[in-house]
Amino acid sequence: MEDEVGVFRAAIQPGQVAVDVGAHVGSHTIALARMVGTTGSVIAIEPQRVLFQMLCGNAALNRLPNIHAYLAAAGSADGETLVPRIDYGRDGDFGSLILGKWTSGEPVPLVTIDSLDLPACHLIKVDVLAT
Repeated sequence: MEDEVGVFRAAIQPGQVAVDVGAHVGSHTIALARMVGTTGSVIAIEPQRVLFQMLCGNAALNRLPNIHAYLAAAGSADGETLVPRIDYGRDGDFGSLILGKWTSGEPVPLVTIDSLDLPACHLIKVDVLAT
């Protein structure tokens, strides 16, 4: 993770806007929020409800109100997708979930970055698996 954070540090400045697609529990989101500071913001998009809740908890515990978290998936068109029900009590790589192929699960919004109507966007970090 330190390598990625070093890349972010070279690419983002205080006061800027970053988007974290596939934010998971917020490791990169937290680092980005500190880099953009109180005058910047980080938009964190995570489709797995339990991971989204951990992301929000991490933002609160780190006192970072400049994180704006969305329970959603990012895509090429607005809509909806299903996230399968996962037993997070079992061992697994929960960040390797491929969306778009499930016939049951929790529905979550599918959003485009453009639909977020951001005032600016200086960095987009994408950590997703494509189908």
